Amino acid sequence: MNKKRNIIIGSIVCVLLMTVVFFVFNHGKSNEQVVTEYFELLKKKDYINLHKMVMQTNAHRRCC
Repeated sequence: MNKKRNIIIGSIVCVLLMTVVFFVFNHGKSNEQVVTEYFELLKKKDYINLHKMVMQTNAHRRCC
C-alpha cells in the first residue's frame, strides 16, 4: 500500500515539475510565436541567437 501511494505521489510530482519547467523555458509563448521567432532569426542569419533559442526550448526535454 505504501509503495503504491509513493508511486502515485511521485508521478504527480513529476508531471507538475515537467509542466512548470515547460512554462519557465517556453516563457509562455505559443507554438506559433516560437516558430515565427525561429524563422525570423533564420532569415536574419542570426545563428547565435537561433542556437540559444533552440537550446533554451529543448532544455526541459533533457531533464526528464
